Amino acid sequence: PELPADPNARFLKFITGLPDEAQAFLRLVYERGELSMPDAVRHFGLARPRSVGKMTEPIRRLSKAWALPMPYEAERSEEGWRVWTWRGFD
Repeated sequence: PELPADPNARFLKFITGLPDEAQAFLRLVYERGELSMPDAVRHFGLARPRSVGKMTEPIRRLSKAWALPMPYEAERSEEGWRVWTWRGFD
């Protein structure tokens, strides 16, 4: 698809192509700047950490389909938890 040059407009167009749960996850990472696995599990009231994958997988697939870099980086904390850090679409 044709994507807007403005990063904010690009984010809005991208996020509307995602399921509601993925939109909520992406908005949370965007708003906080950084989100840890325990925080995501608590925020969304998930039974287990693996459930976060149901939110992140659609983001990965859409990023790949649109040939965009992932809008966040996913790394491991010193405690071994996954941490997502917003980087945007610049």
